[in-house]
Amino acid sequence: HVSPSSVAAERSCEPHPTLWRRFAKCAGNRQKRAIPPPHPIPRLAPADCKDYCIYRISNGHSKGFQTEPVSSLSLHSDSTKGTIGLTRLGQLTAVQSLIQLALAEDAGRGDLTSEAIVPADLSAVATIRVQGPARVAGLPVVEAVFAAFDPDVTVTRLVEEGTDVEGTTQVCRLEGLARSILTAERTALNFLARLSGVATLTRTAVAQLAGTRTKLLDTRKTTPGWRALEKYAVAVGGGVNHRQGLDDMVLIKDNHVALAGGVAAAVALARTRIGLAPKIEVEVDTLEQLREALAAGADIILLDNMDNDTLAQAVAITAGKVPLEASGNVTLERLPAIGRTGVDYVSMGALTHQAVSVDVGLDVEL
Repeated sequence: HVSPSSVAAERSCEPHPTLWRRFAKCAGNRQKRAIPPPHPIPRLAPADCKDYCIYRISNGHSKGFQTEPVSSLSLHSDSTKGTIGLTRLGQLTAVQSLIQLALAEDAGRGDLTSEAIVPADLSAVATIRVQGPARVAGLPVVEAVFAAFDPDVTVTRLVEEGTDVEGTTQVCRLEGLARSILTAERTALNFLARLSGVATLTRTAVAQLAGTRTKLLDTRKTTPGWRALEKYAVAVGGGVNHRQGLDDMVLIKDNHVALAGGVAAAVALARTRIGLAPKIEVEVDTLEQLREALAAGADIILLDNMDNDTLAQAVAITAGKVPLEASGNVTLERLPAIGRTGVDYVSMGALTHQAVSVDVGLDVEL
């Protein structure tokens, strides 16, 4: 066993907070012993995540939302490159922190059951299964969880990320110390179940728009701390990511309009204070406000809580001048009709706040 300080020095990182402790039997007495900090999450090569990136809003001259990977790997806005950019899954600091927090939350001071029953040097093989129908999302996170807890546990994928499965399907195989597998099991499964649930619901919603030009957007209605991962899962499901956060673009909503004194005033203030680079999206409730937003020079217009007939009228009025996003009261059943109105985008908060976790499990091979 190595001391936390030596491990930290070797890895050039600060020791993990003191909550990372477990109990170990030493000389017949049960004493607290600090364990080495979790291993830094390894950066994943582009091939690991394939095309499932965190897409973010383009500040360039193209209209609408970015639907192709961009070259920037900056997590924050970079006005000099004209994009907010994307960060691949394994390079997200937020994801690293979330994994460490989840492991600390579950393992706490140690896995009392596994340490009492399972010999410390016992190796094991296990498989993780997903109960379909489902779209698998989160395998890179499963790998990162075990890499953080015990890098000697090997994770071999049995299916590709983004695979659609039916029935009970083994998705990866684990080999390593039995204690490590059992202790990190629930954390890894929680990530896989949640992200696969989001991807599966997104896949279903995208299918409802088949045959139309309308693309499906997510929203900021995400689980606190999980936004990067849940938006990643939306991308795996075939959806397009809206803004990652408030710093990505301007979205003038009804309360902003009320406080500014009108649509035109709000757009003018935004243009004056932030310049021409960031896109400005304006939320409108009526066709009159739509005309105001067009006249004010909005880059994108969000049509809030409009029925299908009104959406179609808005498309006719706009005549392709700027992209239109339908939002509010969006359900799976209504999606085909929204697509037929001709709007460019439809955003659906339910993708993240109503997704049901997929049934997953881990089985040790005997």
